[in-house]
Amino acid sequence: MLTELKVSHFAIIDSIHIQFEKGLNILSGETGAGKSILIKSLALLMGAKSSQLDIRSNKDQALIEGAFELDDRSDIIEKLQEMGIECNDSHLIVRRIIDKSGKSKVYLNGHLSTVSDLRKVVFPLVTLSNPIDVPLIEITGQHENKDLMSSRYQLDTLDQFCGNLELRQKVEEAYASLKEIAQQKEELETLSQQREQQLDFLDFQIKEIETLELLENEDEILSSKIKDLKVQENWQRWLSEADQVLSGSDYSILSQLKKIMNLSPQHSLAPEIKEKLEQIYNLVDDASYHIQKLTQDENDNSEDSLDHIEERLSRIRKLQKKFGQDINAILSSCDEMKKEFKKLSELNQTLDELNKKEKLILKNLMALCQQLTQKRSSGALLLQQEVNNELKDLNMKGLDFLIKVEPLDEIQSTGLDRVVFQTRTSKSDAPRELARYASGGELSRILLSLKQVIGANQFPRTFLFDEVDTGVSGPTAEKVGAKLKNLAQHQQVICVTHLPQVACFGDHHFFIEKREKKQSVEMAVTKLKKEERIQEIARLISGEKLTKTSLAHAKDLLGF
Repeated sequence: MLTELKVSHFAIIDSIHIQFEKGLNILSGETGAGKSILIKSLALLMGAKSSQLDIRSNKDQALIEGAFELDDRSDIIEKLQEMGIECNDSHLIVRRIIDKSGKSKVYLNGHLSTVSDLRKVVFPLVTLSNPIDVPLIEITGQHENKDLMSSRYQLDTLDQFCGNLELRQKVEEAYASLKEIAQQKEELETLSQQREQQLDFLDFQIKEIETLELLENEDEILSSKIKDLKVQENWQRWLSEADQVLSGSDYSILSQLKKIMNLSPQHSLAPEIKEKLEQIYNLVDDASYHIQKLTQDENDNSEDSLDHIEERLSRIRKLQKKFGQDINAILSSCDEMKKEFKKLSELNQTLDELNKKEKLILKNLMALCQQLTQKRSSGALLLQQEVNNELKDLNMKGLDFLIKVEPLDEIQSTGLDRVVFQTRTSKSDAPRELARYASGGELSRILLSLKQVIGANQFPRTFLFDEVDTGVSGPTAEKVGAKLKNLAQHQQVICVTHLPQVACFGDHHFFIEKREKKQSVEMAVTKLKKEERIQEIARLISGEKLTKTSLAHAKDLLGF
């Protein structure tokens, strides 16, 4: 339940702090005192849109804070924990700050969150797709009439009453599966139109990759190998040039030395020089032999030519441009293309399998929809009977509330039915759609009757009734008050009212007033004590001028 509300610098509110309690909390005040602004601040705690126009004049920001007790709402605690928000003392503090730009910050138990998260926790938009999606606050009143008049709201309300949550979930899941299969079939049928061309193209690309028989990290290995081979190539070129200079031709060093030694003249010093030349010759010949041996060894050890390796690396680089930055990416692309090739090759078989699966799901879905229709049809009779009993108790004489369950042309995620709330003023009149013909007073009392019938069967929450008593008076107003009092036995109720017959049923009464200051006005909220409450009830009876009669009537209504 909502235990506290703090609002600062919001519209005509400078600063208020309200401590709500269990039971029926009444809010009353003069017209224009600011009751609607208070409701608007509560709506912001539920995720409503914010505006910079809501900030009080000459202030930089507005602040709205709400404290919720979660002792009976383990579902909310679990949801907060899933969002990583601590909730150790079973309390939730919602804080919303609106700045001059119109943007707002949301804090849940001190954790910076989003408006979307706030809505999920406090006021989820869809409550039937998951049993735990039940709001902490639910507004019921003039502003909710548009919901009551919507076809989806009417359907949801009936399913809620019938206990169709689990069955409807199965219908939604089967419907989603059917839609998924339809999408898969559409994709396959689109593929089939270019199937042969696509198969040829995939086959070409797969062979282009597989022909190379790629190894892991082969591009890096080849790059390193090319560097080594280029070093080796330079070495071999040097050996070849050295061999050529030393012994590779008639003009080589060895040939010239041999020629000189053969032509040595007759002289006393010739033998000594010839000996030196022979030593040089032997040294050069030895060097030449080693060079030739190294050249032969290098040729014997060469596995791949540089040209061959560079050509292979070039092909790999081309594949990288087409399929990925490294070998793993190329191989991964090849695997995906193989899957696509297999998918296209087996397209007809896959379509046949999908058609069979579609028939089975559709058969199951039809059976589930029929169950749902049966439960809705029988539940509609019971719900309209219980609502009509409540309406009679609210002095709605002659008005019948009816629920029509009619078939749809095709299956939807909610089944095969359209639910229409109707009313008629006499047995001889034809039923008319609630959304088109019901008056504001009728809508308000039908809403209250529905909450009376359905509300107590759900998770406890705070019901906020915003002038739900509009258009009623006298004994009917007393009935409305009694219904609100009864509903407040099961969960907290906050009710904005201008009727003394309703206000007198409150367990707690708050008075809203607008106070004038030197150059502005501001709103104030006061929790009324016994005597103050008598005077407020008397004011609601007779207006600003209190009389002995109105005061006596007020005491009588309050049972004092």
